[in-house]
Amino acid sequence: TWSGPERLLALDELIDRCETSQVKHMMQVIEPQFQRDFISLLPKELALYVLTFLAPRDLLQAAQTCRYWRILAEDNLLWREKCREEGISDSVSYHRRECVRPGASFSPWKSAYIRQHRIETNWRKGDTREPMVSFNTA
Repeated sequence: TWSGPERLLALDELIDRCETSQVKHMMQVIEPQFQRDFISLLPKELALYVLTFLAPRDLLQAAQTCRYWRILAEDNLLWREKCREEGISDSVSYHRRECVRPGASFSPWKSAYIRQHRIETNWRKGDTREPMVSFNTA
């Protein structure tokens, strides 16, 4: 029958009287309750909306979290929006599909974004290495 503040006070008192090993045990029981994959619990449309707030670099890292996050982070519309934000045009996104594994998700907009980012990075850093040329001798 305690109120919320009374319960918190009782918990504070209880924790103060516990030994270190008992507090560690409480933490081991409580922490997993806060380590939930909230993105996977959301409907796909809402999960994608949440991911729109990530920077492209963070999207690439999020894709490495798990299979479901990779599927979300490869969403073509998500990358189209990132391209639009960076001023990358429609014409850039329709390059030929190169060797893509069957069943692998593929986003032409993601490819366009990464390609444009590499070009800009090379321009900024002044990458003047000689291009690699290979000759087939058949």
